[in-house]
Amino acid sequence: MFEKVLKQRRALVFFAVIYLIFGSAFFYLLFMTPGLEFIQEETEGKMRVFLFNNSSHVINSIEVETDFGEKIASVEQLAPQEKALLQLEGRSGAVKLVARAPFHAAASRVFSFVEGGETEEVKLSYKVTAPSIVFVDLNFVTRIEVCNEGGELSEVSLEERHGKTFFKEESRVETISLVGGECKEISFTLTPAKTGRTKIYFNVKALSYSREIEKEITIEE
Repeated sequence: MFEKVLKQRRALVFFAVIYLIFGSAFFYLLFMTPGLEFIQEETEGKMRVFLFNNSSHVINSIEVETDFGEKIASVEQLAPQEKALLQLEGRSGAVKLVARAPFHAAASRVFSFVEGGETEEVKLSYKVTAPSIVFVDLNFVTRIEVCNEGGELSEVSLEERHGKTFFKEESRVETISLVGGECKEISFTLTPAKTGRTKIYFNVKALSYSREIEKEITIEE
């Protein structure tokens, strides 16, 4: 009798765990997927901001506001791959937009506006210099040069990211400012910890601009 009760309890616990795992996965995939994103597109010769549904399901009751709580728009419904133009006339400078919808993760993005609500296009060029073969315990230098071909940028983020097991140093982020026509170079020193093949990633971010560059590295003894 005791063994039968024990088996029943074990079965109940097993199925409870299974239901919990599948239920959590279903809830996350169906309700907590990001789905929403902000995109820039040129319409009628001007750069405009759109709210885009990048999911495979309809998203309802969307609210768009600034990070200070100022309401920008209410979108009743967005079908998959559908976009809605946001009316942002009269704004200037950097503005962070946030979109929220029930059962979805919030989406946010910073835009730089010029007079009339048109977004200012960030124009950056960059070049990464890194060796393709390095050696264990011998440090080396990677460099990234960034040039600003547009208006003044007070905050440009340069991030170097790598696998923790391959290098002794931690990943690093440097923030710089660039006036129009200015170039700056940032160096990152790394020390290989073991042999193998890996990649180093460089992220360049400024306002609505975001790019990632990768370099493959072979580490030898």
